[in-house]
Amino acid sequence: MTYNSCPTGIMKIQNAILCCVAIFAVPFCLAQPRPTPAAAGAATGVGGAAATPLIVAGPTTAPGPKLPTSGDKQNPTPTAAQLASISDFVKVNMVRLVGDDTDVCTLTRNDLIAASVNPSQVNPASSVYYQTFLQSLSTEIKSALTKKYPVRVRLNIAIVVARVCDNVKSVVPPGAQMDSIIVQIMKDPVDSISLWGMKAAAASLSAPGNQGANFAANSVLQQIVPVLVAHKFNGAMTEEAYAAFADVNIAANKPCIAALQKIFKARIDLYKAGTPPQDPAIDYRAAAYLVAQKGMWAQMNSVEQAQTMKMIADLVDAGSSVLPTKDAGEVGPQLRILLSQLSGAVMVVSGAQNKSTLTPLAGKVHSLSATSPVNAVVAASSAMSAQIRVDYP
Repeated sequence: MTYNSCPTGIMKIQNAILCCVAIFAVPFCLAQPRPTPAAAGAATGVGGAAATPLIVAGPTTAPGPKLPTSGDKQNPTPTAAQLASISDFVKVNMVRLVGDDTDVCTLTRNDLIAASVNPSQVNPASSVYYQTFLQSLSTEIKSALTKKYPVRVRLNIAIVVARVCDNVKSVVPPGAQMDSIIVQIMKDPVDSISLWGMKAAAASLSAPGNQGANFAANSVLQQIVPVLVAHKFNGAMTEEAYAAFADVNIAANKPCIAALQKIFKARIDLYKAGTPPQDPAIDYRAAAYLVAQKGMWAQMNSVEQAQTMKMIADLVDAGSSVLPTKDAGEVGPQLRILLSQLSGAVMVVSGAQNKSTLTPLAGKVHSLSATSPVNAVVAASSAMSAQIRVDYP
């Protein structure tokens, strides 16, 4: 019997088809873009006249103040009105930055950062523009930080401070206006916020105008170690702390050497306690900065140089001692990388000072692969560290 001769069968097929259409139509409709009020009105109008919208649009994001142009930034003699417009730009945007609309906050954060971007290295922003911008930003942020804003707002403020400091440092040192703010952000208990404070610290410390005779008393420099301790030597934060010393003029700022050694030693103590800190591989950076022959190493006396080499030997011993129990886990590969990179730092010094016994021992550690047996890595590393102690008693 065919379906043509069976009305009941035909009805069943029709119902099945309708169900399928309904099932596939619902997600399709949900996936369509939300019509604007005008489009909705036109769709329901009569005789071309728009009718009441079927769908009411949500609130739109109000545009922010106009961004300063390159010409505004480069103007060396702005008028009083132009200076006031810079301050107004900052004030209005700071109100928007601490608001509840997350889209507005994101746009505002980007606008404040963009306003600090140097338009050209050849024809940079004027110091007058940057000084006015920084002073206004500092005033508004100091006021904002007295309030108990949520993490989202504090994080946006921290990002703005770090990016702005990095953008302006080649023209104007941000320390005078921003260092107290940077310290406050560094001390934030939330890791992600404090991390951006550490990034801002790196920008401030590496600004040429922030360095000089009083560098040892720099409030940002003094806070680096306490902040790292408070955050349990968070890996990303430690890496930013190390980076803070990368672009400092060491010849004029020797206190950086002691500060870096203090961080390095604190991290080494964690290895000695049997619990390597986060991201062990980054600790090579401290060693690399300390042994840089035209950098920190050249500014040390022989006693300080020997102390540095002993610290490297301590880290080699502590790292290789925990490797057998950590090799199979996430930390193991990083420890192997660390030991290999430390041997490279040792070769920089031993090669420059003609340490004929130490150089090949360090070379052996450096030649080991990621799959070398653990006992071979430990034995080679131990031999290298023992010779370091002989050459640098």
